[in-house]
Order: sequence, then C-alpha cells, then structure tokens
Amino acid sequence: MRRLVLVALLVAGCAAGLGGPSAMRAPGYRGAEVRRPALTVRLGFGPGDFTKQERQEFPEVYTTALLDALNAQAVVPVDVQVTTGKLDRAAAVARARDVGADQAVIVEATAGRGLRTYCRNSRRMFTTRVTGLVARVDVVRVTDGQTRLTEPDIEAGDFEEDCDAPKESRRLGADELIADSVRKVLANVLRP
Repeated sequence: MRRLVLVALLVAGCAAGLGGPSAMRAPGYRGAEVRRPALTVRLGFGPGDFTKQERQEFPEVYTTALLDALNAQAVVPVDVQVTTGKLDRAAAVARARDVGADQAVIVEATAGRGLRTYCRNSRRMFTTRVTGLVARVDVVRVTDGQTRLTEPDIEAGDFEEDCDAPKESRRLGADELIADSVRKVLANVLRP
C-alpha cells in the first residue's frame, strides 16, 4: 500500500504532464551500457504549495543526489544540464552527441503536494498532507538515437503509513524523499 503514495494526487496533475510512451526496455538493454552518459534533469512542480526556497533548492538537491548515486555506481556523466523550462528530448540527445557521450540519460521529475487518505480498508483510516515525486527516465543511445529505456511514472512519497499503528507512521524528510526517487530511477536505468 505504501507504493501507492500519491497516485490519486499526482495522476491528474503530474503524470499527465510527463506524457510520452509507456514503459519500454529495448531487447538486450543492460544497465552496464550506461557508463559515459550526458545527463539532463528537469524538476518541475505540479499541484501543491511549494515555497520559493523549495522551488529553488529542489532541482539542485535532486541533481546532486542523482550525481552522487551515479558516482557510487562508477558512472561518471560527461555533461550535466539542469533545466527548469520545457524539456526538449531531441536537444538533450543532440547535446549528448556534441559532448561525446555514449548515451543521453534524461530525467524529468514533478513534485506535488496535497492531502491523501490512508488505510481506507481498516478501522484506522486517516488523512495527512504528503509530498511526492513522479519521475520519468529515458536512456537514448547517441550513435543512432535509439531509445533503449523509457520508464514513466516512477513514484516516491514522503510518507510511510502503518495501518496497524497509525502513530508509528513515518514522515520522510525532503532529502530522504529525493534519495528514494533517485534510487528508484537508477534501479531502472542500471538494472542488469
């Protein structure tokens, strides 16, 4: 049930904005292909009240967490671009080609915030405010422009409910939320 965090909140607002195809993994794709990527990251904001400081810091913190996680896997990007505007996948692939990268890894994440009800099928139903991230990742081989991997709707939320003991439910900090999103994104990209 924890994995369903923010489905109702983000499906209409955030996931629809990501657009594009459903999940796709090219035959023969292996995470080991990703060794010298050009990384393009966009973190946008969907529904919810985010402060000016959060809007400034989230993209930087997300990108830093992504770079740290890649470095821990011995994957060193040859170029990193962070954008706040509309993401142009063709331009990201062209940029990757220009800097001599093997792949373009394109990550688009959207943050959303709102109320969510948990434990509907128990006597201890409760509602709380949650923040979530819905990410999409594409891996495109630069030599021929072939999409090797597309994973839309990779969800992470800042609340872990405990329906048996609601007071034991746990709220994640922003850094933990971002780390969880990055972990899930890279689990898809680097999966053997």
